[in-house]
Amino acid sequence: MRSAPELRVTTDEGGINALPAPVRALFGAALFDSAAWYRTCRAAGLPLGARTVFVTVWDQNQPVALLPMAVQRRRCAALTTPYTCLWRPLLAPHADAQAIGRAFGRWCRAWPSVHLDALDLSESYWAPLLAGCREAGLARLSVRPPRPHAGSRAPPRQAPDGGRRHIPGD
Repeated sequence: MRSAPELRVTTDEGGINALPAPVRALFGAALFDSAAWYRTCRAAGLPLGARTVFVTVWDQNQPVALLPMAVQRRRCAALTTPYTCLWRPLLAPHADAQAIGRAFGRWCRAWPSVHLDALDLSESYWAPLLAGCREAGLARLSVRPPRPHAGSRAPPRQAPDGGRRHIPGD
């Protein structure tokens, strides 16, 4: 992957079918990575007045990350619902998470705060991705591990600090 200044971000507020084919290819087979899940979230899971924005990070003409987001007035958040067990960026193989974080961080600076929840912070890409967001000067980013679900016997995975974190500057 090339250096951060060559990465560009595009947004699409149309449906998943309106995304270019290489971007749609980033959706995964796992439920919470699938196009079907995000179609469902978009159709029935958005708060009144919110809209879906598919943030795509590109390296030249290749999409390297897709971050499904929901925006409403001055609020930007991961596209999640109360039923979302896991949200993560949909990354191309061998993508540079830190460079993607810088590009995503630059995009996020347009919002007073950005909320990412239902994260598994033990995944190897999160530390460099969040470091990239900090390098981009992101002033306010709230990250939170998955919500506990009723009937779950296992405790939810926790962030190293036990819950919500604000990046940068804990």
